[in-house]
Amino acid sequence: MNYFISKRKNKIRRLSFFFLGIMAITINFIYAGTLENYFDELVDKSPHPPGSKNHLLVKKYLKKQLKKNNAVIEEQLFQYDNPYIGLTNGYNIIAFYRGNSDENIVFCSHWDTRPAADKEKNPNLKKKPIVGANDGNSSTAVLLKLSEYLNNLNNLKHNVYLLFFDAEDSGKRSKDYCLGSKYFVNNYNKIKIKYGILIDMIGDKNLVIEREGFSDLYASKLTDSIWRVAKEELGYSFFKDKVGYYVMDDHYYFLKKNIPVVNIIDFDYKHWHKLSDTKENCSVNNMKKILNLLKYIVNNPEKIKISK
Repeated sequence: MNYFISKRKNKIRRLSFFFLGIMAITINFIYAGTLENYFDELVDKSPHPPGSKNHLLVKKYLKKQLKKNNAVIEEQLFQYDNPYIGLTNGYNIIAFYRGNSDENIVFCSHWDTRPAADKEKNPNLKKKPIVGANDGNSSTAVLLKLSEYLNNLNNLKHNVYLLFFDAEDSGKRSKDYCLGSKYFVNNYNKIKIKYGILIDMIGDKNLVIEREGFSDLYASKLTDSIWRVAKEELGYSFFKDKVGYYVMDDHYYFLKKNIPVVNIIDFDYKHWHKLSDTKENCSVNNMKKILNLLKYIVNNPEKIKISK
C-alpha cells in the first residue's frame, strides 16, 4: 500500500515538474518580444516628444524592457532649452552588457519623437507632433531587440553599450538638435569607446543606405568595414557606395571628439518630419536586416577596422 502511494506521489511530482517546465517555457516566450512587438509598443505610445506624458511613459517602457533583458542601466538626466516649450528635462538611457575584453563598442539610437511636423505643406498641420514610426521608433525597436540578443549570448567578445539618446529631434536651428548625444559625449567619461554605430530611420519600405557624409569623411575605414560586411557577408545590395547627405545627427559630436561613430541612415524618406511617418509606411523586415547586421558585427569584431 505504501509502495503504491509512493509511486503515485512520484508520478504526481513528475507531472508537477512537467507543467512547471511548460509554464517556464511559456513565460520566457512571453518575455521574449519580437521586433514587431517592440515597434508596435513604441508606436502605440507615440507621439512622445520631450515634455509630454507619453515621453515619460516611453522612458519607463524602455527601462522596463532593458531590465527584463538584464542590462546594467543608467539614466543620464540633463536640461536644455527646448525651442518649442522652453526648459525641458532630457533623459539618455545607457544599457551595458559585459563582454570578454575591455574594449567598448556602442550602438546608438534616438528615442524621442519630433514635436512638430514642420515638413507638412499645410500651415495648420506644421505644429502637430509626429508619430515618428521611422524617425525614432524603428531604430529604438532594433536596439531593444538587440538587447534581448545580447542577454542570451554566451560569448560576448567585447563590452557593448546601447545608447538611447533623448532630445535629438527638438530643434529649429542646427544647434538645437542632437542635444542628448552632445551631453553624453561631453559628460560621460567612464569609458573609452573603440567605435560605434548609430542607426536612424532604418524602417523605410524602400530602404537605401548611402555612405553618410560626415561618417565617410571622419571615419572612413569604419564605414568601409561596415559596408563591406553588409554587402559581402550579408548580401545587402541596398547599401550603396555613393556618398549621400551630410547629416547633423547623434554621431556628429562623437566625431568632433575623434571617436569613430558611423551613421547608418536612409535620409530619402519621403515622410520625414510629416504626420505620415506612421507604422503603415514602415517595414519591419527592413528593420530586421539592420538588426542582423548589428548581430553580425557583435559576433565578428575582427571584420571591423577603425580610423580616427
